Amino acid sequence: MELDGLKRGLQFFEENQVEVASLVTDRHRSVAKYLREEQDLIHYYDVWHVAKGVTKMLQQLAKKMTCSEVSAWSKSISNHLYWVAASSKEDPEEVILAKWLSEANHIMNRHTHDSVHYPKCQHGDLPTSGKRKKWLKPSTEACEKTVDIITNIGLQRDIKKLSPYHQTSSVEGFHSVVIHFAPKMTHLGYKGMKSRLHLAALHYNENASRAQSRCKDGSERYAVKFPKHKKGGYTVCKILSEATHGVYIYFFIP
Repeated sequence: MELDGLKRGLQFFEENQVEVASLVTDRHRSVAKYLREEQDLIHYYDVWHVAKGVTKMLQQLAKKMTCSEVSAWSKSISNHLYWVAASSKEDPEEVILAKWLSEANHIMNRHTHDSVHYPKCQHGDLPTSGKRKKWLKPSTEACEKTVDIITNIGLQRDIKKLSPYHQTSSVEGFHSVVIHFAPKMTHLGYKGMKSRLHLAALHYNENASRAQSRCKDGSERYAVKFPKHKKGGYTVCKILSEATHGVYIYFFIP
């Protein structure tokens, strides 16, 4: 379904003479194959989807009794992946990959690397005491299997294609808006569904760039949320200003 929808979307752009220079997707292999063989554009991967896969492998490894210390490194390695993408807007693939592979040394408290593209970590001096996670010891099962995950050949190919600019979260946000206008439990005909999709697009575009809400003293407002996937962890989110409803509200909804 994903591949067919992508083909139709790209065909629509082509018919309307819209040039697509780059595209960000998840790690769907058939989509990657199609774009590589059939399309002349730059294909990026969404960072969240790649990080999710890495985190899942690390958490699975941490369930082993001999690898329990890997659990403390799961979040740090995921954060490093995000940093690799965000800090590599103009970097060639070799530098992007070298940044990522440096984590295989970092987890063992080694901060200089053999790579000419990324010879040392960019962080400053790290605390030697206090509440910090323990370094993984070389030659232990926990360390070797964590390094195997970091240096996985398939993952290395995906790391080179991490998107430094845009992610698919906006599309997922739009899909949540669509559900408000066209609930999945409601059967709609083609015209009804199409008109509701148009309304959802109008509403989303009008409110996609809302400013952050402020308190009476002018300070910005935030909220702490506890997403299910964080398993007790939290996320600090901006509270946006109230959504507006423009002229589209007067359209007839079948």
